[in-house]
Amino acid sequence: MEMKIGSFQIRFKQLIFPVVILVIMALIMNFSNRLGELARVQDQVATVRAQATGVNLTQQVLEQEAAFATSPAAADNYARGEAHLAKPGDEVMVILPEPGVTPTLTPIPTEVSKQFSSWDVWMFFLFGK
Repeated sequence: MEMKIGSFQIRFKQLIFPVVILVIMALIMNFSNRLGELARVQDQVATVRAQATGVNLTQQVLEQEAAFATSPAAADNYARGEAHLAKPGDEVMVILPEPGVTPTLTPIPTEVSKQFSSWDVWMFFLFGK
């Protein structure tokens, strides 16, 4: 079949090739967009898996800590360590200083913070002075 437009004659066989090329280009562009979307989704999956692994590890550590905190060993550690308690039968030793010696206190220096006026603060932020 032929189509005539003015002095041009167009055959349908001549139209098939450009139409096929356009369809193939459209499919390639669609495929490229889908590959980009796939890469983005795979990155999100990797991020979520890493977060899930971190949450699972945190859960395991917290379960271990909870198991220890409810054990008799934890109560014993607290009583003997932080509370400074003794069991019946333990020999408690208290170290006393030598008679006549007065312990001297070591002063702890405290940092004195300088109070800046609002004007000084604004000058510093605006001009760096």
